[in-house]
Amino acid sequence: MSHLVRITTTNDIHIVPIHNNYSLQLLQDLVGGYIEFVSLPDFGLEMVVNEEGKISGLPMNLVGTLYWNRQYRETLDWIMGDVVFLSSDREANGDPKPLTDEQLSTILNRVDSWFEDAEELAFDRRLDAQEYLSEKGRI
Repeated sequence: MSHLVRITTTNDIHIVPIHNNYSLQLLQDLVGGYIEFVSLPDFGLEMVVNEEGKISGLPMNLVGTLYWNRQYRETLDWIMGDVVFLSSDREANGDPKPLTDEQLSTILNRVDSWFEDAEELAFDRRLDAQEYLSEKGRI
């Protein structure tokens, strides 16, 4: 059996078993709206995010933000709303595959350190954002 992993903005982890295949509707339900795929090739993952998370005012997802900022180090950005992780491997139709048992195990074994790193990153990014806004005369 394959799986998806959903991590909420409150750091709850949900393992979603996939018996045959997942659907667009399932992904939209898991992130609470329209979806956007974020490629994380350094980790062999795809992250599904709520495309309108920022404009909808959703809370920051610490783990999603950590992954974004580790993958795309040159950016200062946040991931808002719940996220879903899939494999970066592709189906014949081009869709990302669900997680393998090995990928699922890796995610679950590393999740505690993700949360610790994510909390540290969130603090660092808040300071960076405050400095940036101060330099621009916005605070």
